[in-house]
Parts: sequence; structure tokens; C-alpha cells
Amino acid sequence: MWEKGYQTPIYLFNKLIGLQAVVEVVSNHTSNALELLAKQHSQMKTFVYQNQLALDYLLSECCIEIDDYKKTIRRLAAKIKKVAHVPLSKGCR
Repeated sequence: MWEKGYQTPIYLFNKLIGLQAVVEVVSNHTSNALELLAKQHSQMKTFVYQNQLALDYLLSECCIEIDDYKKTIRRLAAKIKKVAHVPLSKGCR
């Protein structure tokens, strides 16, 4: 009926669990990267703003605005982690 055990329900279930683990790891890495990018963005925003203030002072001109999406990026990263994590049921541990 089943050839070489490739399509047994247990085999398919184990493959599904493995795939879920891979998706969770990739999602965690992605959200960690987004958090680092948000941190870097915040630092760059501060640097650029300080430089713009110095130029404004020297040139008596103004007006640069840099949006800060740090909170939004971190919120999205947290959502990615939450969605990707699927706890194992008690029977699978």
C-alpha cells in the first residue's frame, strides 16, 4: 500500500513539523534583522538631523524632515515572531 514509507502519515507529519520549524527560524531571523534595521535607522536619523542642524546654523536655511518608523518596524517584527511561533501540542513533545 505505502511505498518505502515515503507517504505514511507519520512521515508526512514529521516533514510538516520540520517545515514549521524552518519557517519559525526564518521568521525569527527576519524579525531580528528588522529590529536591527530599526535601531540603525534611528541612529542614522539622529546623525542626519544633527548634521542638518549644523548646516542650518551655518547657512541660515532649514527644513528637513525624516520620518521615524522604528516603532512600526519593531511592532511588525514582533507580529512576525508571534505568527511564526506555533507551540507543539503536549503529544508532540
